[in-house]
Amino acid sequence: MTISTTKGLVAAGIVALAALGLAGTAVGDLVLGTNTVLDANSHEFYIPLQPATSGKLGDPLGGGDYVGLQPDTVTLYADGETTSGDVWFILDFDISASLGPGEVVNPDTATLWLAFRDIDFKADVYGSTAVLLESLELTYLPDASAVPGPVDLAIDDTNYGNYATGGFVETDNEFVTYSIHLRDDLGLDAADFAGINDDGQFAILFEFTSLLEHTRSSCYGDRLTNTDEQAWGKVKFCAIPEPGSLALLGAGGAVLLLRRRKHS
Repeated sequence: MTISTTKGLVAAGIVALAALGLAGTAVGDLVLGTNTVLDANSHEFYIPLQPATSGKLGDPLGGGDYVGLQPDTVTLYADGETTSGDVWFILDFDISASLGPGEVVNPDTATLWLAFRDIDFKADVYGSTAVLLESLELTYLPDASAVPGPVDLAIDDTNYGNYATGGFVETDNEFVTYSIHLRDDLGLDAADFAGINDDGQFAILFEFTSLLEHTRSSCYGDRLTNTDEQAWGKVKFCAIPEPGSLALLGAGGAVLLLRRRKHS
């Protein structure tokens, strides 16, 4: 996202691709992650700039406005004054049609691939006017109706290079890809993978946060406005035969029946 006192915060886009290493084919299948609000709005959304306009994407704010579906404007006056907002949504991944008989997810290769355009994990400094930082929290859910538990992974200016192609690269107006391993980075365990195999689905909760700091004093204030983001999600996976996957899960045949869901 880019900011100025006239053009405001310019569009940033994301693409989510979960490569689950699931199928016996070399390429595997692609399954689109879905969200009814994103789908109905051409996958465009806004990261709010203040608490009053923050929340679940698409929730009503009154006056015909909805969280994350129109620009947000703030006016900052003092040097060091800050404002912050957030928007969250869930992407559903239905892999049931792509799992063949006796096929299960390989936890060694299950990876969430993200592609962000202009998501400012690295601070953007706009002359003497403002500094913008953005961050993302990811939480695995066994399905979209599950109650979220603790955040599985927070990505910000301190660690985004651990997941980004090329390390701590520039993010302002740049297209950057990120690799998030479901087991090693998000912390999915054998029971979680068993749930994915049994249900043929899972979900990821995305929460984007903005932090805007004014870096000068202005008697009249600087009026700052955001513009839209875009988000897509796909799951790419290749499968392994069930006996091999059960060995990888290390739980024998009973794991599919006696699984637990860590966020339920």
